[in-house]
Amino acid sequence: MLLITKNAIDRCIERVPGITTEEQARTLLSSRAILAAAGFGAKYVRLGTGHRVVIEEGSVTTVLPTNTHAWKMGSRWDRIRQHARGWARFYREDDAA
Repeated sequence: MLLITKNAIDRCIERVPGITTEEQARTLLSSRAILAAAGFGAKYVRLGTGHRVVIEEGSVTTVLPTNTHAWKMGSRWDRIRQHARGWARFYREDDAA
């Protein structure tokens, strides 16, 4: 089962034309193509509209706009995002103490 985050649903409604409800967004983001791509480890799935669905650690995390450059989706940018998430976790743990 693929987890679909609230952020992914919100971005889908905001960015994909014709998607106006949460149910439509969930249906689109849990399609057979996206489930299959997540099954073999894809990080991104391009929709017919040109938007890209981002899959991280078994969850659909967001929908990128059509003007997102493909070069920003390489391994270097993955490392930058991982680094940023690590710092965010570090600061959250400090704030909780």
